[in-house]
Amino acid sequence: TEESGYRVQVWDVTPGAAREPAEWSKAGALQRLELVPGGKDVLALTHDFSDSGDAYHVAQIFDLQTGEEHRMGFVRTPTRDRIEWRGFQADGAFLTTHGEGGRGEDGATLSVTRWEPRGAMIHTRRFRLGDMQGYLDVTASGMRVVATDSPSYTDHMQKPAVTVFDLQSNESVAFGVPREQKLFGMSLSPDGDRLAAGSDDHKLWLYDSASGLPVGEPMEFDGNVFRTAFSPDGSQLMGGGRDNTARFFNARSGAPQCEPVLHPDAVDKLGYMASGDLAWTLCRDGSMRLIDPITSQVLETFGGGARKVGLDVTPDGERALLVFERSSDTVLLDIPAKTALLRLAEGSYGQRCGAISPDGRWIVTAGGVSLGGFVSVYSAETGEQRGRSMGHGAAVIFVDFGRNGELIGSADWDGVVQLWDASNGEPAAPAMAHNSTLLCCKFSP
Repeated sequence: TEESGYRVQVWDVTPGAAREPAEWSKAGALQRLELVPGGKDVLALTHDFSDSGDAYHVAQIFDLQTGEEHRMGFVRTPTRDRIEWRGFQADGAFLTTHGEGGRGEDGATLSVTRWEPRGAMIHTRRFRLGDMQGYLDVTASGMRVVATDSPSYTDHMQKPAVTVFDLQSNESVAFGVPREQKLFGMSLSPDGDRLAAGSDDHKLWLYDSASGLPVGEPMEFDGNVFRTAFSPDGSQLMGGGRDNTARFFNARSGAPQCEPVLHPDAVDKLGYMASGDLAWTLCRDGSMRLIDPITSQVLETFGGGARKVGLDVTPDGERALLVFERSSDTVLLDIPAKTALLRLAEGSYGQRCGAISPDGRWIVTAGGVSLGGFVSVYSAETGEQRGRSMGHGAAVIFVDFGRNGELIGSADWDGVVQLWDASNGEPAAPAMAHNSTLLCCKFSP
């Protein structure tokens, strides 16, 4: 809170390190805590308010071991809205933005702040977006930030206004689009040179972010294009939307690269795995698809009505476990081969979490409802259920394997921790009770 500030604790997890964490307290109401790339510093974004109601958003960088403050800067905004985090850049700087809507002479504005680690704040640039009567969408990549003010569905006369702000040259480019267009799902290429935007004219548009000019011909769809995404290397562009398809294009020429991927409903979200070898989509019916972006082959479809997807990866990075919350889908993936090794034929309704043993032999899923929780153990080779326990009195919210894979630990909403034998699902020790809900539990190395 503003009165008590916040406290940061840092643990050294290397073997032989001291058990007690480094701890230091700071003033301000904490908005966000981020590790600075390189692992030596921690970034804290806080806010405070003046008597007049202005908000002061403060960025502080501290030494991760000592808590020594290297720099403090602030951005003042005339409202209590939080500034938006836009991520670290390649040179270690980070970006924040805050927008102000309005009509009249000044119109709506977007302020972009670039902060330099262990140095002074470089600058905050405020630029006009026009009369902000619709929806503000912002995306950032490299040294460029793009903002658009898409009209609301009730305002058919307003044109979308797109502004590209170059943080290196300190210049901005503003351009409009035809009146009948509304823009959706903007994304910037990794190098910041290209801007992709879906629209309600059934096209995916590609713009040069330095000039605002269209690049090539627009990419055709059969319905509104809601989402766009560039591959991690920037060579491919993916789009999806109302026509129930996901489509892949060459990010430079706009040429289609493979056949569209059909879905049973509109594509609400999409993207790429970090390696770029896999693409994924979330359909409006709740299903998730893993797609080979080179061939557009759907490698696996799972989910359907799932609210959340849990992920666990083996230490060698070879296998991943996907657990769909509140549905019966559990999928074991071979990451290098991009295939599903196993899909449990009979999962458990209400499952919330899961894990795969370090040696890849066992799978555990857990969950439940308010009246009781469960832990189920399966063979990762056959999918056979090796054990199931209803020993928790409340829903299980966390489950994990011990380092050797022989024990399973689980925690529930009532604060009970239980150890299980991974080979048969039987209790391995008496339950350990706490006085309140647990957030997580871990085994020692």
